[in-house]
Amino acid sequence: MIGLLIFPVLVCGYIYLTESPAERIRISLYHGWSLYIRAAQFGILIVAVVALLFGYLLPWLGVLIGRLTGITLLPHTHLFMLLAQLMASGLYSATPPPPATMASLQIASLSLCSIAFTWSIAWSCQRFTWLGATRLQQARRHHVVKLLRDQAPIEHHLVTIMTQAKIDLAHNAAILEARTGLSDNLRKGTIDRHDRMSRSSLLETLKQLKYRKITYALVTLENDKVYIGLPTIVPEPDEESVVSNAIRLIPLRSGYRHEQNKQVNLTTQYDFDLAAPRAEFEVSLQRDKIISVSGFTFNLRHPSSASVRPAPTGPRADANTSPPSVVRRLLQCLRGAGP
Repeated sequence: MIGLLIFPVLVCGYIYLTESPAERIRISLYHGWSLYIRAAQFGILIVAVVALLFGYLLPWLGVLIGRLTGITLLPHTHLFMLLAQLMASGLYSATPPPPATMASLQIASLSLCSIAFTWSIAWSCQRFTWLGATRLQQARRHHVVKLLRDQAPIEHHLVTIMTQAKIDLAHNAAILEARTGLSDNLRKGTIDRHDRMSRSSLLETLKQLKYRKITYALVTLENDKVYIGLPTIVPEPDEESVVSNAIRLIPLRSGYRHEQNKQVNLTTQYDFDLAAPRAEFEVSLQRDKIISVSGFTFNLRHPSSASVRPAPTGPRADANTSPPSVVRRLLQCLRGAGP
C-alpha cells in the first residue's frame, strides 16, 4: 500500500523538477539520492494538494451547490472513493470487496489522479500562452543565464554575446530596410532632393537611422589558435554538467596569438551572409580546449580589420565597415547626383 504512494510522489516530483524553470536548471546539480529527495519533497506537496482539492474541496463544493440550487452537479463523496467504487465494480462484480482492498483502491485512485493532474498542468502551461507559456520560457532563459553566470563564466559570456548580436543584427536589418525605402522614394521622386526642407528632413532621418556596432566573440584555444565570430549554439546545462561539451560559432576571422606577447594575428578571413547562416559556415570547438573568451569589435582605423565583407543580399556583417551601397546612393542624391 505504501508503494502506491511512493510511486506518484516521485513521478509528480520529477515532473515538477523538469518543468519548473528554476528546478529544471538546478537538476544538473543533484546527484544520486539527492535527486530522489528533491523530487519527493515536491511530490509530497503535490499529492497533498490533489488529495485536498479532489478529496475535500470538490465534494464540499458539490454539497454547497446542491443546497443553494437543489441541483447536484458533483458527487457528494470524494473523487477517490468514486473511482475506487468503479474499479471495485469491475474487479468484484459478485461480492463486495473487503475494506483493505477498498482502501488500496482509493490510494491507487489518488495516485492516478495526482499523476494525471500534474502532467496535464505541465503540458498545458507549455503550450497555452494564457497559462503562462511565454513567461515560462523567459523564466527558464533567466535561470539558465543566472546559473551560467555563477558557475560557467565562459558559457555566460558566449550567451551574452550571442543574445546581444541577434538584437543588433535585427536592428541593422531594420535600418537597412528603412534606408532602402528612403532611397526608393528619392529615386521615384516622392522626396524632392532639390527642396531645402525635404533635404533637411532627410538628413535628420539619416542621423537617426544608425547602424549598431556588432560585438563578436574572440575565442582563444589552448594551442593559441583564435577565432572571431558569432556564437550560434551554447548548450544549456543538463543532468551531466553545467559546462558544455562543445560550442559552435560562425567565424569571421581566425588566426593565432603571438608566442611571446600574446597579441592576436589574424590570418584567415571568411566571407558569407550572417543574416542567413548555414550549418556549413559553423565551426565546433571543444569546450575543454577553450581557455578564454572576450568581446571583440572591429575598428575602422585599421583597414585590415574592416575587410570582413558580408554577402550583398543581407545586412552588414560589421557595422563599422563602409556604408552599404544604398547609403552611398542616398548621399549622392543629396549632393544632386542622379540615383
